[in-house]
Amino acid sequence: MDKAEDIFPLPFVNLDEIGSPKHGKFLPTNDFCQKKFKVGGTCKQHYESLKSLSLKNKNPIVECPYGFSSLICVTEDGNYAMTGFIPFPRHGSIKERELAKRYPKLKIDSSTALTWAETVKSIVRSIGQARAKAWSEYPSALHEIRKYNRTIKQQAEKICKSQSPSDLDQADPQIVLILKTSELMSQQFDIIDLIANESLVTLKLNTRSELNKLFEKCAIIHKTLAQQNNLILNVRTAPVAVKVNDKTFPIIPTVLLENAIKYAQRGTEIRCRLDRISDKQCKIAISNIAPMAGPNINNIFLKGVRASRNSEGEGIGLYLAQLVAKQHASEIILERKSIGYDGKNELFTFSLILDTCN
Repeated sequence: MDKAEDIFPLPFVNLDEIGSPKHGKFLPTNDFCQKKFKVGGTCKQHYESLKSLSLKNKNPIVECPYGFSSLICVTEDGNYAMTGFIPFPRHGSIKERELAKRYPKLKIDSSTALTWAETVKSIVRSIGQARAKAWSEYPSALHEIRKYNRTIKQQAEKICKSQSPSDLDQADPQIVLILKTSELMSQQFDIIDLIANESLVTLKLNTRSELNKLFEKCAIIHKTLAQQNNLILNVRTAPVAVKVNDKTFPIIPTVLLENAIKYAQRGTEIRCRLDRISDKQCKIAISNIAPMAGPNINNIFLKGVRASRNSEGEGIGLYLAQLVAKQHASEIILERKSIGYDGKNELFTFSLILDTCN
């Protein structure tokens, strides 16, 4: 079990990503609701109205325009509504009475439905607390692993230098792969630190960074990973200096590049651009071609949201990158453009603008 959506007993709708009701664990979505949702916008308007109700810690049961009822359930995962059932006691409308005769098995005692909603909220809360506790213990647990990884990195770099002093990438490919992998692991440790302690994004900007060198280094590290996925990593940077926090800022290029590599259509190009757009500002833009995104993409910067339900991961990388961007007085923007004759692929571009320094 991973999220609230895995445990709802009744059919439910995610009010943050409104779509046709999904099957509950005990009760599947009825044919009536499935058909009505596809016709007109009445059902969607009903769920939009539930979404607009700011009723945290409450579980109101609201009758829908067709006679079924929905029960708002606000969890730490997001806002939901269990739906498609006939409550008892009833609201008393004619439409409700007609549906009760047609669907006798969908009658649910209101107190039972409310208890189920509270149970879902409690389980999600417990999972969140357990996950937070686990993350909080990671930094100390990873201390020794960091030391081992640092030793691997140092030894691999030493061998590469001995074989090819002027260009480490021209050394034994297997040793180069070990070196790049250890560098990737170092970046992952930094991300884990931020997951465990989000207060790091309150730290002051303490370092003047030559951003072009940082991005070029990050791209070199990820080049091997891109090649393994049959992708071309195209990097172009302009000389730019920016004031950053050296503990958190590298997470931005790391997350954006890994995200592009993870979702990019195989055989395509990932473009990483760093341009000076004025005397005082620069723009970072990373683009990739990927299959048409689902509704989750609208909340991609929220914690726990993945671009694809089929993808692995905690859905936290872009959330953290956005926190770091805001720490640096900026914001990551996602732009989408349909490409190709069939309209099945999109060009995704993640970008942010930063103030430069002399």
